[in-house]
Amino acid sequence: MEVTQNQELYIEQYIGEIEAKIGEQLSPAQRERALSRLRARIDEKLKFLNASSIEDTELLGILHKMGPPETQAQILVRVWGDPPGAGAALPVVPPETPLKEAPEGAAPEKKVALAPKSTVKVKGPVWLGVALHLSGRSGLPTWVMRFLAVLLGLVTGPVALVGYMGLFVMLRIRGRIQAPVPFHLYRIPLYPVLTGGMLTLVYLAGLYGIKGIYTAHQHFLGRPVPELNEWAWLEVEAPYLFLGALVILLPFALLSAMPLANQWDHSLKRFTQAGVVLYGITVSFGLAFFITGIILNFVHEFT
Repeated sequence: MEVTQNQELYIEQYIGEIEAKIGEQLSPAQRERALSRLRARIDEKLKFLNASSIEDTELLGILHKMGPPETQAQILVRVWGDPPGAGAALPVVPPETPLKEAPEGAAPEKKVALAPKSTVKVKGPVWLGVALHLSGRSGLPTWVMRFLAVLLGLVTGPVALVGYMGLFVMLRIRGRIQAPVPFHLYRIPLYPVLTGGMLTLVYLAGLYGIKGIYTAHQHFLGRPVPELNEWAWLEVEAPYLFLGALVILLPFALLSAMPLANQWDHSLKRFTQAGVVLYGITVSFGLAFFITGIILNFVHEFT
């Protein structure tokens, strides 16, 4: 079963309204488990239709049959809340919901299995779901939120990227959005540090490689390296190449650490690795040009 971005937004809005009604009646952990189970119930109803796609009216009908957000919030509080907080005036679970009401006077069972991950695929370009979430909160179309994010990125550069990912982490911790794939927080500092470290090693290898050639030339030939002109382009351009590689690759390394949908994190990781390799090849060519210039100058002196 595939749902469109608009249909995913309907579901997120429905769950968001229920979460707002729950408020502080459940702890953050209880609230996240309850909402995860609710989302799993919605996905089960969608899969029960046994169709490759669904119309908006059908989805809205399913959500309507599940009951208004106020009723669902009360049900979730009763089922997932602590025993002392279970009120007697809360409504009975409607027949269409698979949740079962606890017997009179009995405490809700503590050990409740977590809901399986959703198998409903979202149709459309979704990375982290931040733009989709903000669209639901602001009422603006998703493409407008994405356009504003890109525009802000063009103006502020890495600042907007860090802010975008920081917003995702905050929303994820609060349970506002779910990561499309498993989220590993340690990768956020690890991937950029590894990428920057590899670029630095390549830069230092080229820098000290040139210094080593200078030293060897002076030691074995007893004279300094002659003027090489364009053959020594690496010596002049090395700092700019290093800075350019950092500016281009570090944002992609940072993005590859995020749990992007549709395996975009793997694609960006491979792109970053390819960029590091390309930078290493460029530095190697620069060293080869430097050595070639010395050899040609040496041959020219004896012809």
